Amino acid sequence: MNAQAVAHEVFRRVRPAMRPRGYRSKGSRLWRKAESGNILTIQLQRSQASTRDQVRLAVDYGVYSALLGSLYDDEPETLEVWRAHFRERVGTGPTEDWLVLSSGDSVDVASDSLLRRCEEADVVLTRFASDQALRDEWLAGRAHGLSDLQQGLFLAVLVSRLGPPEQLERVVKDLRQSPAYRTHHATIERELTKAGIASPVSGPGR
Repeated sequence: MNAQAVAHEVFRRVRPAMRPRGYRSKGSRLWRKAESGNILTIQLQRSQASTRDQVRLAVDYGVYSALLGSLYDDEPETLEVWRAHFRERVGTGPTEDWLVLSSGDSVDVASDSLLRRCEEADVVLTRFASDQALRDEWLAGRAHGLSDLQQGLFLAVLVSRLGPPEQLERVVKDLRQSPAYRTHHATIERELTKAGIASPVSGPGR
């Protein structure tokens, strides 16, 4: 069995193994709806360096906030992980932890390895499944795959809806003082207005 076939069979086995945790599958993605209403998604990312004889897979995962998504016309059940509001990769560090599958590899062993990575992702996703958990993580300054501008905007929305109200002025001020604000101020102010946070301003530097 070549590596491409091994990869296909491995994911075919992992899908039902994740069902007891509530996950459904679509393409290379697994997803489930948390009690909070947010969508938790796990997605396989195949390296561009993959060949017929060797496939390199990474496991990306993310939390899609229904509250944040309600400001747009997204369809969360079909989302790619890059559209999630919290994004990470299993094994991210000095050396990314790719699962390398080669022609002739044991499907049983490879399936167990991929399943462990998916279960590891689910543990983290469960921890950050709620908007309150996302807010607290962003208030602590941890962006998890977001740009500073995205983190600031999403945090402003969550603080405005969930509190604490005394933090909102500081969060919005920090957002407007971020280096990227000058370039994107019109978009940011439009999104703040859409979220009911502030009226548009005439230009950067407020």
